[in-house]
Amino acid sequence: MVHGIRLRDGKAEWYRNRWVRTKEVCDVLGGTPPPSDWPADHPSFSANTSVIGHAGRTYAIVEAGSPPVELSYDLDTVRISNLDGTLPMAFSAHPKRDPRTGELHVMTYWWGWGNKVQYLVVGVDGRVRRTVDIDTQGGPMLHDLAITEKYALVFDLP
Repeated sequence: MVHGIRLRDGKAEWYRNRWVRTKEVCDVLGGTPPPSDWPADHPSFSANTSVIGHAGRTYAIVEAGSPPVELSYDLDTVRISNLDGTLPMAFSAHPKRDPRTGELHVMTYWWGWGNKVQYLVVGVDGRVRRTVDIDTQGGPMLHDLAITEKYALVFDLP
């Protein structure tokens, strides 16, 4: 579920909360699942960890292989997104925005990959510009990453 407050002229204009209507949520609560840019068997979990704005769109996101869920300005579910056909598979709940370029840096993983994670760079236009596969040991859960002016730091911890 996402919650939002619209602020205008220093005052709260409205408060809203909405279920992020993934297929799994619709299976439980009823209703029609949103359109998806992915095949029906693509992993999709409740996008319940974070909300970001990027390239004029708002996304509810979670880690562990699930794609981002695009939300409307009023917080309704628009679609399960593949970032205009450029997202290879998984996304992350904690991308980092480069303050200089506006790009998003993303460390993704999915249990089905085994000993591999992916590093992605999403351009200011909302499309994935770079994908790097990184071999790891033990299929880690990479909860976060850090970026510096020149590097993306991968925390491959036990």
